[in-house]
Amino acid sequence: MKNNIYTCIEIGNYEIKILVCNLREERLFVLSQKCVKSIGIARGQITNFDKLVNQIKIAKDLVEKDLLQPIKNIILTVPPIDVTIEHVMGRVNLDVKQPINSTDVRKLFRQVMAQSHFEGFLPVGLIPRLFRIDENHIVQNPCGLSGMNLGIEASRILMPATIVANLVHAVETSGFSVDELIVGSISETLLTLGTPEMYARTCYINVGHGLTTLTIVNDGRILHARSLLIGGHDLTKQIADAFNINVETAQQLKDLYGRVLLGSAHTPDDQVIYINEKQDPVQYITRDMLNRVVTDFAHGLFGIIRSQVADDMRLREQEYHYSLAGGSAEIPNVLYALQNQLPMAATIQRPPMLGVRDSKFSSLVGVAIFAHELTLLLGKNSNTNKMDFNIGLQQPTNIPVKSKKDIVPIVDKVSSPSPSTRSNNPGNVKSLKDAIANTATNKTAAQKARNAAPVKKVMFDDLTDDFVDDFPSQSEVEALKNEYMDQKLENSSVLARFFGKILNDDEENIE
Repeated sequence: MKNNIYTCIEIGNYEIKILVCNLREERLFVLSQKCVKSIGIARGQITNFDKLVNQIKIAKDLVEKDLLQPIKNIILTVPPIDVTIEHVMGRVNLDVKQPINSTDVRKLFRQVMAQSHFEGFLPVGLIPRLFRIDENHIVQNPCGLSGMNLGIEASRILMPATIVANLVHAVETSGFSVDELIVGSISETLLTLGTPEMYARTCYINVGHGLTTLTIVNDGRILHARSLLIGGHDLTKQIADAFNINVETAQQLKDLYGRVLLGSAHTPDDQVIYINEKQDPVQYITRDMLNRVVTDFAHGLFGIIRSQVADDMRLREQEYHYSLAGGSAEIPNVLYALQNQLPMAATIQRPPMLGVRDSKFSSLVGVAIFAHELTLLLGKNSNTNKMDFNIGLQQPTNIPVKSKKDIVPIVDKVSSPSPSTRSNNPGNVKSLKDAIANTATNKTAAQKARNAAPVKKVMFDDLTDDFVDDFPSQSEVEALKNEYMDQKLENSSVLARFFGKILNDDEENIE
């Protein structure tokens, strides 16, 4: 099985998130995911370079300790600040005697990315919509086919050079090497929306901590990507200001009791949810008082979105389906406020991903999957980092490796006697229960002895053929490598493999 490992970083206004995942057998397995608080960045703009770099280093250190090895190459997720999306076309001539390969596709990509663009902007991504062979043959993947020329229709993403340069500089100062740039909101939209929504008019809204991103899709193309300088933290601050409480308390009240009121159908709820007896007079907050603030904010937010869609993007908001995502999408009755301002069909989107415990990593999941699809198309190296899955396969250093007798197998195995020495006398083992207990005791003792000695890593490939008899076989070596990987998988990825076994049509493979 080929490992396709991707390391992605997102520098948000609230948190810095790093995800290391492996796309194997069309499933996503998480090797590590860490997040730390963002310091030195606000609304996507760096305000304190040194503090931001220090926080990125902390996140990097957490991931490396989790994986037991260094991480260098990374894919950087950039926010959709002042993004411009251009619909571009390109064409290259082909050798009709040779099938189209990834080299031809890369040549086509380079030609399109090198086309002239607005001054002060940088092309940070290309999203292919379709390929044309000899003008009229439309395909999704041209590799393996033949023709006289190959064309492409795609969306090219441009971002201000200053924003991109500052983010790249901060990440690389922290010790990473940026391999690719991808706009996070676009990759998340491509991941979350299904085919019917991608080919209909859909506005994907993600209400984040400090930014709200809008991504417009139609007919399978990304039309617009925008960010608004408002998010869930603004609601928290409004609650704190309205009741003169600290932000932490306001966040707790919002998470526990916040909901949007249903207009005339609303029945006042005077249950007290907060009391401050230290104030004179005593301060108290009821559910109804809190939810009036939440409702006003929600209506105001979607009013701003309606203005952005109708005025700035020059779109008729009545023609679009709206998909809502992000932490604020989980506020009860939030769709009522959305449809009050934008009276069209609306749904709440929860990223359909396996292997990630928190939806806040959905943008990075989209980045990894999008990068992997481009890798398959362009034939590039799919590993942003070469992971060493032999880590953890260790043996004591105080035993000199001189002959096969000196080698202590790493895998605890219960040896079975040879046919000539095997006894049919059931008296050798009192009971199956005792046999299991003895085996467990021996394994525990062996493990304690192994852990007590200094260890060094021994690569199986470095051993000579003289040791084959006593050392683990090649199949056991592969099992050990996979065992280390399995220890790094998140619960949902384990479930994915379990479900795959359940749904297997071959009943013989079901245990």
